Amino acid sequence: MTSEINLIEKILEGYRYTGSVFHHPTFGKSFINENAGMTNKLPFHYVESGACSLLVDEKEYNLEQGDLIAIMKGSEHRLTNLIDKSPVKTTLICGYFELSAGNSQPLIESFPEVQIIRHHDIEQSQRLKNVMCMLIDEVHNDLIGAKFAVESLAEVFFMYLLRNIINNECIEKGLLAGLSDKQISQALSAFHNNFSQPWSLDALAKEAGLSRTRFVEKFRELVGGTPAAYMTQWRMNWAANQLISSKDSIYNIALSSGYQSDAAFCRVFRQQFDIPPSEYRKLNP
Repeated sequence: MTSEINLIEKILEGYRYTGSVFHHPTFGKSFINENAGMTNKLPFHYVESGACSLLVDEKEYNLEQGDLIAIMKGSEHRLTNLIDKSPVKTTLICGYFELSAGNSQPLIESFPEVQIIRHHDIEQSQRLKNVMCMLIDEVHNDLIGAKFAVESLAEVFFMYLLRNIINNECIEKGLLAGLSDKQISQALSAFHNNFSQPWSLDALAKEAGLSRTRFVEKFRELVGGTPAAYMTQWRMNWAANQLISSKDSIYNIALSSGYQSDAAFCRVFRQQFDIPPSEYRKLNP
């Protein structure tokens, strides 16, 4: 399990992720709150007080005070409380986790529709409880750096959600399904631990202990898409992050991401993002 989590941390280097709290509403005894779907954004709602229900894809989830729910595929959903008899108002902390570089579908497709962490599970985990208490405290104060603290704590909470999914969910499709398979995981680990090398399908298949044909078939079945498409997409996402977060030259970023020339790198980057890397860097200072 430790090696699996370490591999996920390496994979996340190609998906620049952030956390944000954008709403802190208090509702009356009866309310309906519609939420539109989001692309590459995974909304979450924490019930600070009261209770409510969340409806997503015709499934209803009842939430009590202290519960947190994340809509892990960014789907449209509705929060409701239609009980007028209760005198308790409902207060929520609402936000989202954003996978903001390139196309994040291989990872998002791995996730269950929703992920719930109940209040008793938060209470039983001292680390989780501490993070949640600090997040609530920062949401309520207006001290210098509160917004930055909230975003940083939300990012930490995202990692707890991933751990929870890995430990408790049966993943059948997507990147996390590939990580749970020993052979595909070995190939992914080899690639992510040395992605600057020009990996071939034969080399990856050898790492997985499979024939080239069977490796491609199994990768497509579990992860979705081809190994070559996965490697290209992840490298481009990683390179996009480097263009934003570092001052390295485009040539050095090209070499570090597994390309032998900046011309080849720029051609593939433009295919993925519709603009050359130099312009991408200017638009994302």
